[in-house]
Amino acid sequence: MKYLSLLGQNPQLSIAELKSVYDIKILEQTQNVLVFESKNRINLLNLGGTPKLAEVIGEYQNVNDIKQAIIDNLLELPDDKKIFFGISIYNKKDKYFYNNLGKNIKKKLQENNRKIRWVVSKDLVLSSVVIKTNKLLTRGADFNILFLEKKMILAKTVDVQDFFDYEFRDMKRPKRDLISGMTPPKLAKILINLAGSGDTFLDPFCGSGTFLTEASLLGFKNIYGSDISLKAVEDSKDNTEWLKEKYNLDTNFYIQKCNVTNLRECWSTIRKNKFPIIVGEGYLGPAIRGGISQEQGKKLQIELEENYNRYLEGLADALEKNGRIVLIVPFIITGRETLHLNLDLKKYGLTSVFPPILYSRPDQKIGREIYILEKIKPQI
Repeated sequence: MKYLSLLGQNPQLSIAELKSVYDIKILEQTQNVLVFESKNRINLLNLGGTPKLAEVIGEYQNVNDIKQAIIDNLLELPDDKKIFFGISIYNKKDKYFYNNLGKNIKKKLQENNRKIRWVVSKDLVLSSVVIKTNKLLTRGADFNILFLEKKMILAKTVDVQDFFDYEFRDMKRPKRDLISGMTPPKLAKILINLAGSGDTFLDPFCGSGTFLTEASLLGFKNIYGSDISLKAVEDSKDNTEWLKEKYNLDTNFYIQKCNVTNLRECWSTIRKNKFPIIVGEGYLGPAIRGGISQEQGKKLQIELEENYNRYLEGLADALEKNGRIVLIVPFIITGRETLHLNLDLKKYGLTSVFPPILYSRPDQKIGREIYILEKIKPQI
């Protein structure tokens, strides 16, 4: 089956997640769109980095053929109710073309005695919010047109991310800690998917429990969380209990206070075996207002390097052979350069699955560098 997907804020991360969860063959790729083939049906509910998913209808050389394909598709819908439809175009910034295409489709449907509404927004790409709030997937259809050098690809949206549900889990849970910062639920889901699937999961920096709750929704049954902060431990317990009640889950959560440098001993009374999957975000550095000088950046770099090399020692010690760690590591953005941490992976028997992925916003002074690591040998 061929799909067209809109990529998230970080396209590299979105593609890495798709490849990790599904066996896909990439057919076309632009800055924010991926066209791929998959033997298995894609379930958007399990992906954090794909805002919109569409099934490919066909490839075309002529715009009139695309217009006719959309009209034919809409005419197949029941004629007893008003039809709502939307269009998104990619790789072509042409508002005149967009408006002309939509008006022509609407006119043809009206000529066939159909009640029709064309849903538009200020952008040429309809967001998941617009599609969801206008119920396009239940009251009509949303179409995507990707313009390439020698052809156009038409695809019909089959699902969009449920932003209401993400917002509910993020904003309505009983405990939120805005001082220490939080990993967004979508990013947490992506990182868990990069680590793989299974039964057992550990977040050694559990904070408010975002990774724990997203891991539960992805199907992990035995989930362990620890933090050096007693407040974080209590917050995670409250949030995971809330999630179990709201989503009717039977997950086993084990949460306790523990230093990441001492994970094996902390969990030895509860769990005899090492962990197959560890995912987390540690201390990213102090909150920075305004800029950061080169001297301040270098000083912070040294401090964070010491912290993260200690973290890696504890994480590797708790990880089973061939197990996987997905770890968010900070990098520092000064006025002159970007400073990355120098981590001695080999010392702890770890290797990168592929180069770290950078994740940041333009205004941030501390960015996230996502490491995907595997244990290649037992730690000495």
